[in-house]
Amino acid sequence: MLGARASRLAIACLTIGAFAIRVSNFRQGLFGDEFSTAWVVEGRGLGRVLSIVHSDAEVTPPLSFVLSWLTAKIGSGHEWLRLPSLVAGTVTIPLIYAVGRQLVSRTAGLVAAAAVTLSPMMIYYSTEARAYALMVAFLAGSTLAMLTALRGSRRRWWVVYGGLSCLALYSHYTAAFPLAAQLLWLLWAHPGARVPAILANVGAAVAYVPWIPGYVADTKSVTIPLVNVLFPLNFHAARLAVEQWALGYPYVTVRQVPGIALASLIVAGIALAGAGALGRVLIGARRSGEPVARSLARIPRAAVLVAALALSAPVGEAIYSAVGTHVLGTRNLNASWPGLALAIGALVAAAPRALGVVSCALVLVGYGGGAVKSLESRWARPDYPGVASFIDAHAGPRDVVVDGAVLPAVVPLTGPDAYLRRAHREFRPGLPKGPPPYTFFTPVPPVAPLLAQGIRDARGARIFLVAALAPTQAGSGRLGDQLAHHPLGEAGALLSRLPPGYRIVETRVFVGLEPLGVLVISTPAR
Repeated sequence: MLGARASRLAIACLTIGAFAIRVSNFRQGLFGDEFSTAWVVEGRGLGRVLSIVHSDAEVTPPLSFVLSWLTAKIGSGHEWLRLPSLVAGTVTIPLIYAVGRQLVSRTAGLVAAAAVTLSPMMIYYSTEARAYALMVAFLAGSTLAMLTALRGSRRRWWVVYGGLSCLALYSHYTAAFPLAAQLLWLLWAHPGARVPAILANVGAAVAYVPWIPGYVADTKSVTIPLVNVLFPLNFHAARLAVEQWALGYPYVTVRQVPGIALASLIVAGIALAGAGALGRVLIGARRSGEPVARSLARIPRAAVLVAALALSAPVGEAIYSAVGTHVLGTRNLNASWPGLALAIGALVAAAPRALGVVSCALVLVGYGGGAVKSLESRWARPDYPGVASFIDAHAGPRDVVVDGAVLPAVVPLTGPDAYLRRAHREFRPGLPKGPPPYTFFTPVPPVAPLLAQGIRDARGARIFLVAALAPTQAGSGRLGDQLAHHPLGEAGALLSRLPPGYRIVETRVFVGLEPLGVLVISTPAR
């Protein structure tokens, strides 16, 4: 076991390492719901930002948007929207260590902090302009404040506990599951602290009252059916979400990141530590002559809290999804990542020393390998900055840009829109029209006339066609032929409509989670 000074040095190194890993992704292009954050925050006053978030255009509480609105003023790049998540994701490391140290031991805290540092899931969401990293940090802080209040019985720590709990809820609704688990554990494990615990939570609830109308609006949002379709509630989807949350990386399977071999190391390490901890209890019972059931019943209250925090989001979201709106998804499960990390640390610390060392090595090699793999360019967010830079550098004033890679959109902001620095004649077939948020019922203008207009307008100039690619196409030298014969969205539709004399003269591929291609098409003179 490391001493206090060595532990502080280790956690400092982990925190610096965590920041270095996370900041390497800081300047990647916006992706997914980050476009919604940019649309809500950039170029608006704070009052308008809060008004939009309060409406059904967003289904997330306001805190992350307010913080992103503030940090966006630091610079002109979209990456500044992510600064709150970067700070929160880094601060979470020492917070998790402190919780583990108070709840179990220094060893448990260090292992838990190392798991958070290296988790591909935590790395990704620490540089996403959404609320998940903030929620995790506030939840860890809430648990730490609660444990400190129990040890010192000082009123100010109960106030801090209630305040951080409230901030976690103002970050994301799914924070309610671990917060509820904490409160139930408090009421059960510490009867003498019931009054301050209840008062702290009542205070948090009162502070949350101003947002209740916004919460009600979110539960009735027109985007809920879109979420339910994109993330269906079934066994396969739930299993995939849990695998990604515990072992992997968003948007890809565990087979891809970290890969079966590394995922198996993590599972084997956790299983080995669990077997070692259980074996220790059984051996102790045999030596003392005490019934095994009684020995298991005396498992420390700390272990109950760790298990409750780890299981609260998966179990709570499954129950909530079964009776109401579907919320069981990979990113929502992040509310229980502090509990998962603490559970790993506690099992490693409870196992016999030699077994604990081996299990710790297996877990950290698995997560570390996954972290290295997640930093590869093929798993980066789509490279819209690269696409936009290429178009800005090569497109002339008469050239036409056709965005054939429009993803399912909730707001009227696409990848090229976000990053093009020069004005271009741009067509966005497939993008809905009207006020956001967009749903399946928002009308989409007919694609064929829009493509035909783009082709006509480009005559005598060039078309810069942005295409979403399948991973197998990203390395293809005959990209245009593949898109023409196997249409992918509006890119394939445009290529199939090209009149004689139009031809592809250049192709550029930009790798990432969703590879992008830019096809430069020459046109006959007018």
